[in-house]
Amino acid sequence: MGIGLGLASPGADAVLSANPTPGKTAKVVTVRDLAALEGNELVHDRVAAMVDRAVTTVAGESNSREAWRKIIAPSRLKNARVAIKVNALAGKRMSTHPMLAMVVARKLLDAGAREGNVLVWDRSDRELTKTGYYIDKSGPIQVLSTDHLGYSARLYSHRSIGSRITRILTDWATDIINIPVLKDHGIVGISLGMKNMYGAVHNPYKYHPDCGDPFAADLSDIPLIRDKLRLVIADAFQAQYNGGPPHHQQWVWNDGSVMMSADPVAIDRVGWKVIEDKRREHGMPTLLDAGREPKYIFSAERLGLGIADLDRIETVDA
Repeated sequence: MGIGLGLASPGADAVLSANPTPGKTAKVVTVRDLAALEGNELVHDRVAAMVDRAVTTVAGESNSREAWRKIIAPSRLKNARVAIKVNALAGKRMSTHPMLAMVVARKLLDAGAREGNVLVWDRSDRELTKTGYYIDKSGPIQVLSTDHLGYSARLYSHRSIGSRITRILTDWATDIINIPVLKDHGIVGISLGMKNMYGAVHNPYKYHPDCGDPFAADLSDIPLIRDKLRLVIADAFQAQYNGGPPHHQQWVWNDGSVMMSADPVAIDRVGWKVIEDKRREHGMPTLLDAGREPKYIFSAERLGLGIADLDRIETVDA
């Protein structure tokens, strides 16, 4: 098969909206199973069960297949091209576990996506292989990077953003599943869902000043990202509360969890709180006091991308 290019258009009939209407309460679901992590490796069956619990709770369905068909409407799923964005920046520690990404990809196929139409990706083959992914350009679940397709010739200009964007999103994907890692970031405060989309542009380092504000929000507001995003799934099996995004073992804890939401702002806000709580537990200053509060999360709420008010976010332990 191999990845083919063609005009990608947003899935307008997706049932769950990643952009809540005003006044709607967002939901962030956390599923925790410390036994799913053995050393630094994940246990497949436990991870699959966790993903099932999370997605059925998010979608309000009784089984995983119907939950995924609510996230990407069944009328489209058979032709959808789903790009699963992982974070492979930090190698085998503090990157998205390959097993989690592949479990999600397989669940999409089981729900009705076509073989070859589900793609796990990040910005470079080098980062993917260093993290433990195997490049596969022709399998039922494809794994490759922007190295293979390059960036758009067009410069996308939107608010504070001026970037060439991976052709995986501009020319191929109809739907995006974002699987970041829950960790501290030494410049922008936290690295979670919105920050993970920096891996989609050719000039991510341009967007780190001022704690990433408003850049992270404005990037997520570009229509080809905003309109295609379906779900954010945070890998928090091992999380880091200081010194990120590289791995520093002294600040890592085993949380043994997966967080999931259709609201990209709400999950970043809840993840921020988790990081702050862990920093306080270890006697560390708040991110505000450390000079790197992730204010872009509030900017994203003002753009209508989701909810940042903790009082309006329903947190569910499933």
